[in-house]
Amino acid sequence: MLFCPGPNGVKQKAVPDVLEVFIMPCTALKFVFVCLTVAAVSACSPEIGSTEWCEDMKTKDKGEWTLAETGDFAKHCVLP
Repeated sequence: MLFCPGPNGVKQKAVPDVLEVFIMPCTALKFVFVCLTVAAVSACSPEIGSTEWCEDMKTKDKGEWTLAETGDFAKHCVLP
C-alpha cells in the first residue's frame, strides 16, 4: 500500500486499493507485451551472413549501413 504524509504528519493512502490492484497487473502486462514485441521483431530479421541477409543489405542504402554491417557484408557476401 502506498502512503503519503498528510496534515500533521499523519500517513494517508496515496492510491486507493482499487487502483493499486489495477496498476500492478497493468505494469506486468506492459512488460510482457514489450518482451513479446522485441522477440517478434528480432525473429523476423535474417541471420547475418545468410543469402537473404546479403540480398537485404544490397538493397539497403549504403549510407544507412553501420560499421559492423559493412564488415559483416564484406566478410560474408563479398569474400565468402
